[in-house]
Amino acid sequence: MISIQLTSNAEQIVRQLGQFPAASLRGIARAMDLENELTVGHIQAAKLSQRGPLTLGVVTNRLRSSIRPSAAVVEVNAVSSSIGSNVAYAAAHEFGFDGQVQVRSFTRKNPRGNLFSAAATVSLKDGRISRAKAKVKQTAAGISIVRAHQRHMKLPERAFIRTGIEERAKAYGVSISAAIEGAWKNPEGAP
Repeated sequence: MISIQLTSNAEQIVRQLGQFPAASLRGIARAMDLENELTVGHIQAAKLSQRGPLTLGVVTNRLRSSIRPSAAVVEVNAVSSSIGSNVAYAAAHEFGFDGQVQVRSFTRKNPRGNLFSAAATVSLKDGRISRAKAKVKQTAAGISIVRAHQRHMKLPERAFIRTGIEERAKAYGVSISAAIEGAWKNPEGAP
């Protein structure tokens, strides 16, 4: 939960009203939508574009381009909104992860190897070594097949979305305060 500080004038208006009129809620929703768009840009530039201990650098641009705000929703006496991502690994980077993961089978290129390699079975018969029918598995030089397996993974918490919002909390407070004050001055809600 991130706290947003209203201006003293907006706090006084809220205390006098007791609850928000519809014009105030619509104004707050517009202010939150605008600030969310600006916050997404801040997160993409400051948290997902450079390498550092608390940031993620760009590798494929998939995570950075997936950050989206949701439209503010006006409920009975509240306005809610969020910023998130539909990329599966976003939560692991945001909140950290420590656990087992399943690794799929894959091929690995090795730096050395012959053009082809073959494996054959040899049996011991009547005290002498003889070649039996060989089951030969050929692979291209320098290619190994790694079987599916589990491994332990530990990712540190980077909280790129939460810290991005926290860094812009003052701007949210100013915009929401201006929306409340504007609705107080013009209760019909005309912009």
